[in-house]
Amino acid sequence: MILRTYTRVFTPDLHAALPLYQHLVGRAPDFHVTAGAVEVVALGNFLIIAGADAAPAAVRSSHGTIVVDNLDDTQRFLETAGAVITQPNTTGPTGHSVHARHPDGTTFEGTVTLTSIRTDVLHSFTTMGSFLPFSGSGPWVSGTK
Repeated sequence: MILRTYTRVFTPDLHAALPLYQHLVGRAPDFHVTAGAVEVVALGNFLIIAGADAAPAAVRSSHGTIVVDNLDDTQRFLETAGAVITQPNTTGPTGHSVHARHPDGTTFEGTVTLTSIRTDVLHSFTTMGSFLPFSGSGPWVSGTK
């Protein structure tokens, strides 16, 4: 099941970019992690990725980030549906992720976030009154982890 989707914002300077997005969203970031020279901030439906080389090519070339509840089931479903895994399951500062090119040519990063981050992000999202659970079928629907 899709838990959250993010629009990515790439910036060389987090401190210059963050005030604009905080004003647009109307609150503080949901989480902030640092991995080497890269900082990642989730704020509403924005995933702000900051640093001189803000993200690997695989992240920059995909259309967005989709948080799912079970990455293994999602990957199996995508492969069965004809998707090509362009980056296998890797571990990063926010959890595990897989990059897949869907049969229609779009590429997404599917991720399962660390429990502590997932709890904070989903709590902030539900308290905004914006969380509508997804039900139905689609390339990112999966079971539980």
